Amino acid sequence: MMLKFWKYTNKKEFIKLLLIRVIVISLTLLNPLIISKAIDSAINKNIKYAIIYILSMLLISIFVHFFYVLEDYYFGINDLEAYINQFSQINNLLKVYDNKKNNLDKARMTQELGQNFEIVQPFIYRNILEIIINISKFIVTCFIVYFISKWILLAFLIIIPISAIVSYKVRSI
Repeated sequence: MMLKFWKYTNKKEFIKLLLIRVIVISLTLLNPLIISKAIDSAINKNIKYAIIYILSMLLISIFVHFFYVLEDYYFGINDLEAYINQFSQINNLLKVYDNKKNNLDKARMTQELGQNFEIVQPFIYRNILEIIINISKFIVTCFIVYFISKWILLAFLIIIPISAIVSYKVRSI
């Protein structure tokens, strides 16, 4: 169902959002490495490098917040564009709408349209982007775990579906 809304997605803007999210994830993944380097430098009493690593963490944090703001800005632009596209199509359909056959007053129609757009809106950009990012994270995680231990990866790949099934069953009770 979600891919039905793909046609409302501006592909160029979607790629911008995807790149922003990849940058945020990459910068966030750098933090544990930098933290370990800062700790190692502090243990080795190399205060100069420890301070450099701590300042690097601060700088990365600022960049991550900047990219989150940029991401929210692009989501707002894309949501507005999707809203305008959807309602311009609906407006064209309303021009040929026969209110004698269907008994809907203007207030009821406006309420239904706004309510339905709020329900559908996350599926136009946000959910598709989240699925792509989460699949990418899963693949990268599997790749990293593979180089640590093939047995851990095997256990990981067995436990995940079992956990998902148990979670689904417990939630439906």
